[in-house]
Amino acid sequence: MMARPTHGSSLLSVQAMPATATIEVAFVSDQVVADHQHALQAGATEYAAPAQKPWGQTVSYLRCPDGTLVELYSAI
Repeated sequence: MMARPTHGSSLLSVQAMPATATIEVAFVSDQVVADHQHALQAGATEYAAPAQKPWGQTVSYLRCPDGTLVELYSAI
């Protein structure tokens, strides 16, 4: 099985993923930058800083202490 993440990384093979790899959870936010900072202060690790996409949406990625990848994004 192959997966193509939307955060710009290359394809990942499920068999090649580390044991801590988990699913991605995504949350819509009206304040992506502030929520991203709050998550960092709560112990998350930055995977991709908040960035505005060409279509106007703001998106960021964090990894929780338990390994879960979290996407924060503004509504389109």
